[in-house]
Amino acid sequence: MERSIEIGSMITAGKTYRKSYTAFLLTACFLLPALIMLVTYACYGMAPFGENSVLIMDMSNQYCEFYCGLKHIGKMGDLFFSWSKALGGNYIGVFAYYLSSPLSILTLLCPNTEMPICLLYLTCLKIGLCGLTFGILLNKRHQRKGCGTNRIYIVLFSVCYAMMSYNIVYSLSLMWIDAVIWLPLIILGTETLVHEGRWGLLLASFTGIFISTYYLSYMAGVFTCIYLLYAIGGRRGLTKKGVFKILLRFAGSAVGAAALGAWLLLPTFYSLLQGKIGGENYQNNNVTNYNLLDLFKKLIIGTYDGIIIRVTPFLYCGILVFIFFFAFFFIKSISPDRKIGIFLIVAFLLLSTFFVRVDWAWHIFQLPNWFPYRYSFVISFMLVLTAANACMHFREISRVYYCFFTILMMSVYIVFFLKPQLGITKQQIRYSVVFLITAMGLLLLLKYIPDSAKIGKLRMRTYGLRGAVWILILCMTSVELSIHADYLLHGLDNEHGFESYDGYYQYKKRMEELVKIAEEDDARTGGSGFYRIVQGFQRNYNEGIGLGYQSISHYSSAYNRHINSFLHKLGFAQIYLWSSNSGSTLMTDALFSVKYVMTDKEIAPNDPEQKIVTWNPLPMDPYDRVQKYDGTFLYRNPYVLAPCYAVSGQLDQFEWGEDPLESQNHLMNALMGDDTDYFIKLQKGTEYLENKTAQTTTYLITMPYSGPLYAYFPKGTGGESPPETPLSINNEYQLDLYINETDCTLYMGTYEKGEVVSITIEADTELLKTSDNVFYVLDLPAFSNAVSHLRAHQIEISDWGAGYIKGRIDAGEYRTVFTGITYDKGWRVYVDGKETEGRAFEDGLLYFEIEPGAHEIELRYTAQGKRAGFAISAVSVAVLIGSVTVRLVRRKRRAAV
Repeated sequence: MERSIEIGSMITAGKTYRKSYTAFLLTACFLLPALIMLVTYACYGMAPFGENSVLIMDMSNQYCEFYCGLKHIGKMGDLFFSWSKALGGNYIGVFAYYLSSPLSILTLLCPNTEMPICLLYLTCLKIGLCGLTFGILLNKRHQRKGCGTNRIYIVLFSVCYAMMSYNIVYSLSLMWIDAVIWLPLIILGTETLVHEGRWGLLLASFTGIFISTYYLSYMAGVFTCIYLLYAIGGRRGLTKKGVFKILLRFAGSAVGAAALGAWLLLPTFYSLLQGKIGGENYQNNNVTNYNLLDLFKKLIIGTYDGIIIRVTPFLYCGILVFIFFFAFFFIKSISPDRKIGIFLIVAFLLLSTFFVRVDWAWHIFQLPNWFPYRYSFVISFMLVLTAANACMHFREISRVYYCFFTILMMSVYIVFFLKPQLGITKQQIRYSVVFLITAMGLLLLLKYIPDSAKIGKLRMRTYGLRGAVWILILCMTSVELSIHADYLLHGLDNEHGFESYDGYYQYKKRMEELVKIAEEDDARTGGSGFYRIVQGFQRNYNEGIGLGYQSISHYSSAYNRHINSFLHKLGFAQIYLWSSNSGSTLMTDALFSVKYVMTDKEIAPNDPEQKIVTWNPLPMDPYDRVQKYDGTFLYRNPYVLAPCYAVSGQLDQFEWGEDPLESQNHLMNALMGDDTDYFIKLQKGTEYLENKTAQTTTYLITMPYSGPLYAYFPKGTGGESPPETPLSINNEYQLDLYINETDCTLYMGTYEKGEVVSITIEADTELLKTSDNVFYVLDLPAFSNAVSHLRAHQIEISDWGAGYIKGRIDAGEYRTVFTGITYDKGWRVYVDGKETEGRAFEDGLLYFEIEPGAHEIELRYTAQGKRAGFAISAVSVAVLIGSVTVRLVRRKRRAAV
């Protein structure tokens, strides 16, 4: 009896030890890659450890501002709508693409001025979670296969997975790392389904990736389908009925997960219909993406060849991954069909990056022109998983293989060493050789250490000694991957440039104060709180979202192509995904409820990184000056209108003009029902002269009227005019023409009648396209009368919020209400409590019909697909709860019997 109790206690103690050791290993799987990345950032001088920041490209222009915008959810918008996005519009696409990761909530703990630091820690956290989920997968496989290899290898390959090149380079698109986190759990769920018949983990992990990063969930889903076939092939004794049952449960898990996430996925789909789906996309007419031999470069540590088209996928995960991956095919105990399956999967994935049409299919049939091979994390996953599988058979790998692999790799290194024109530095080769020789030495040492050694008369097990060698291998790999990550960060920095933390901090701090001053001024002047702000400068196109004010600008993959096109025709700068408030005029500021304008002539020249772009440095004389803060002027627009106002019924007579300012004339005439030249076009030869020399084109304008002067300098459909062309007014430099932000109408200043204005463009006149350049003067008295007339019929806002405006309007004799709000089918218009049809003006703005007289107006926004999505999700949750309850009841009854 005592002996049985002793044995039972030993078994219990053994289980407790194994659980503790497992917890220790999984903790290491999380902490080690997170710390490696943190140390790498610190050594690179990223804030808070140095002057740099993780802000670069999309991380700066999109993610950072959207994370800042989470703090402004409330009156400025919610998950489904934002007033800060391009005149107000659907926001669920932005949220789903950039913010829907549950980890995004952590950014609420950080002040927006310190957001780059928060994003650094968030990146490290996500990389740590990649290691954790991969460790969970390997540990489960280790248990199922009864592997005798020291489990430290689980930490080793989890670090390799978490520190894959994809994670380092594409960390600037932070949401994509969520797919790397979820993929091991999806594969574990797939294997659990195949081997145990349980589908709960697969359903949960599918739901997680669908919600966290729907875009990459498609790619992960395609890969999982491929892996499912491989897993089924490895299950011995499966009948056709068993295979059918697995496929049915797999499909059910995917459909069930989509249904659980329908509250997000369905409205997101409708949001994408406004932009990428149905719009023009990048086309690649080549058959292949790169030279296949260039893939060999990615066998070398630190190889970075760019993140635009015609580059190779990032594959490097550590030299040990390559050693064990190729060893997999030489292990005799692994059946040939398993080797063939792995070979076919990896070959297909690699060829997918090579052939354009297959690559196109992986990207949901829309090729990107930046950040190629966004699915390549699945290639790294297969490489690391296969390597880990080979490591489980460590004892079966022969010493001959290690020698053969070393000779093969050294041959590759020698070729690149002798041909530096191939783009690999000698320092990279040295590092590669050092880590290859070190890895091989340690692995061979492990091979020669026996399971036990005789010391005197005692035979001692060498488990601890072998564990120490594994730890040395882990340390070597950690150093190797940190160096590799540093190389990749340098590559990104050299090509696109990490921004300084201080530049971000000072700019954000200044802009937050200016927005606060505008809020206080609006309250002091009796405003409703509903107004927009435009700037004559910017760091990026999403400052309205990040700073919490209503904006015209926006840049994201969830753009609205209709409003973008509309604004571009009116003279705003706009290219593909983004629209900007650059190009606004006094007329558009009035019609679009722009109450405040910021200008700063010195902000761009004083920016050492040249991140800030200026297009309107001039004093805004027609506006009322509110305050100067830290060199930036804040002006109030005396002509601002409410977002809704009654107009004549001649909107159907509107036609686009030959240039944006003529189009603005036509718009105001359609609203007023008259035929007035509010913008008066200046005539060449009489009101202005054009003088050309070899390197300059000068316009001498004699002002025929007093008022604001505007110009439009189109660069041509083919971009004929030279970029970054300096423009001076009265011999003083003001801005650069023919860049994206100045391809719009431009404010040239306000002048008195008879005043002579000199405008000089400095460029080779043979290259400069000037035939379509035009100048207009705004007739301020006529414009002021028009604004006064519209004000008499504008809405008096009583309440407004996220996707909601309510107020009273006196339409007088008019029957049409025009708005400065982006048209969307999600708008519901109520007049005196009765719903009326909302219509699209030129596919851009919302308007609706109304009876003459005074009315209560209410506009409510509900994203398309929101109600149906929530209904589907609610039913799915109910079905899931019911299903689980039934299973538990049945299990309890069986246990009782």
